[in-house]
Amino acid sequence: MAVLIATVLMERFERRCRLAPSAETERGAAPS
Repeated sequence: MAVLIATVLMERFERRCRLAPSAETERGAAPS
């Protein structure tokens, strides 16, 4: 289960990094 969650988190992080940083700032979710 932990591996699945980690994979999903990594996927989301990659998508956020590939996306424009402006969208990230708009949501107010800063990468930890």
